[in-house]
Amino acid sequence: MASLQINRRLIMTPGPVAVDPRVSQAMSNSILGQFDPEFTDIMNDTMELIRASFKRKTNGHFQ
Repeated sequence: MASLQINRRLIMTPGPVAVDPRVSQAMSNSILGQFDPEFTDIMNDTMELIRASFKRKTNGHFQ
């Protein structure tokens, strides 16, 4: 069976429709379980970035 190959097109409908190639790549990765150590690392990094964006410490008090 031949692989599915779709040429890049400009779609002229309302709203953002073009998907960045990095998003497509990320969506094609394997799914991690919630207790997988790699997932836990990503989650902890994400929570730290969210805390920093709201200027919060881990204990919930303002910096």
